[in-house]
Amino acid sequence: MKRNLVKGCLWQRWKDVPNYEGYYRCSSLGIIKSLSHFALNKSKYYKLMPERILKPFPTRKGYLMVRLYKDRIHHKNIQIHKLVSICFLNHFPSKTGKVVDHKNGNKKRNFSSNLQLVTARENNSICYRKNKDGFSSKYVGVSWSKSNSKWLSHICINCKSKYLGYFTTEIEAYNAYQNALLKINQSNQKQL
Repeated sequence: MKRNLVKGCLWQRWKDVPNYEGYYRCSSLGIIKSLSHFALNKSKYYKLMPERILKPFPTRKGYLMVRLYKDRIHHKNIQIHKLVSICFLNHFPSKTGKVVDHKNGNKKRNFSSNLQLVTARENNSICYRKNKDGFSSKYVGVSWSKSNSKWLSHICINCKSKYLGYFTTEIEAYNAYQNALLKINQSNQKQL
C-alpha cells in the first residue's frame, strides 16, 4: 500500500480495485488511476498504456463515476464513492445490506473519511435531516407539497415509495409515517 502526501496536509493511500488488480488503483481521497499495462489496440497490436488519473464524469443524481476496462470490449461504469467504500471500508454492496452515505452531504467529496456505511432507511433519514435533496421537513418521510399546500407523508418499503396522504400540519404527516413504520416492524417480527 503506497502513501503520498497531497497538498501538504492529507495522507493518500492507494489500494488495488478488486477484480481489476493490475489495471486500476483507488486512493483514500477518491482518485482512481489506471496503471501502466499492455493493451490490444484497434490494429490488434499490443501497446504500452501509461499510468494516468481517470477523469470522472457526473451521474444524473450528482455522483461522480468512472469507466473501468479489463479489455477493449468489456467495461463497467462505477460510482467513485462505491469504489472507495469497497477498497477502504470493506464494503460488499450485495452482501451487507448497507449503502454508502457522504457524511457532509457533498456527493463529490469521496474521501474515505467522509464516507460511512448505513442502512437504506438510515440513509433516507440522514438525507431529510441534512436537507440534501431538497426535502423540506425536519422529519423523516415528510415533505412540503407546493401544488397542494399541504404536508405529504410517504414511506419506502422494499425500494418502493408508498404515499400515506396529505396533512395540514407537519407533525400529523410525521405521525402517519411513524404509524406505517410501526406496522412494518410488527409484520417483520411476525415473520421471524
